Amino acid sequence: MVSVNFNRYGIALYSHKRLPPQEKCVLSICYQRQQTIQISALPARIRHRFETETGHQYGIEFVYHPEKDTQLSYQLLAIEAELSNDYDPENRYSFIDRH
Repeated sequence: MVSVNFNRYGIALYSHKRLPPQEKCVLSICYQRQQTIQISALPARIRHRFETETGHQYGIEFVYHPEKDTQLSYQLLAIEAELSNDYDPENRYSFIDRH
């Protein structure tokens, strides 16, 4: 799978294979640093799927309550902050959407 876009509320990704419906997923990101951030059993759901000739585009929503799930919220914000460090408004392929 390839991540296309990320924020603390979800991720857009591309997969050659169709993903099965799941209530939880594993999110593992290593971006320009040695340490991998991994979140196991992340509550998520597929909000959008578009099938193409070469694979599938997905919009995955993270289903959590930031005020109650503070540890999870902290982890997702840390990933978002890490990716935001390299934000370039001229790069239309940025991982972060600041709109």
